[in-house]
Amino acid sequence: MEDVGRFKKAEQLFTRTLDLDIAVHGKTYSGVAGSLNAVARVLRKQGRFNGSTDAYRRAVKILEEVSPANDLILAHRRWSLALTLEIQEHSRPANDLLKKSLAVLREAPREKKLKNDSSFVERGESKFRAGEFVEAESLFWSAKGACTKAVGPDHSSTLKMLKNVSRAVRTQGR
Repeated sequence: MEDVGRFKKAEQLFTRTLDLDIAVHGKTYSGVAGSLNAVARVLRKQGRFNGSTDAYRRAVKILEEVSPANDLILAHRRWSLALTLEIQEHSRPANDLLKKSLAVLREAPREKKLKNDSSFVERGESKFRAGEFVEAESLFWSAKGACTKAVGPDHSSTLKMLKNVSRAVRTQGR
């Protein structure tokens, strides 16, 4: 029951952020796509796949209008939409989206981005061991950001980076 309440609260917050983004920047602002992605993810975690699919579709449409075809974020949003469609047994559109995503992801220079990410982690670990927790947290956040760009927000590597952030925050007593 506690998780249900947290998901509802997250949904409310993300929906409010989405409404504010639209009010301030308009419906085709790339930040609106990010807010839609957040709403879609929380809906998907609740098993509300129709709403999740709609939010992902809107996010993809915005990114297709404002981003180059080889944009990594667009590729990841298409991937998320495809997975949600696949859950709903809509295999044909899911496969088309997966093909588009994979074409971009295969060409992406991920190795360089992941090297930068590991450099942040190494420096963060060094600061953490030295007791410089605020600096470690900052470096871990940078690693998480680089990893998210390289492999997406739901990738296990990104979650590992978030665990590093959490460890630094907990150590600071927050």
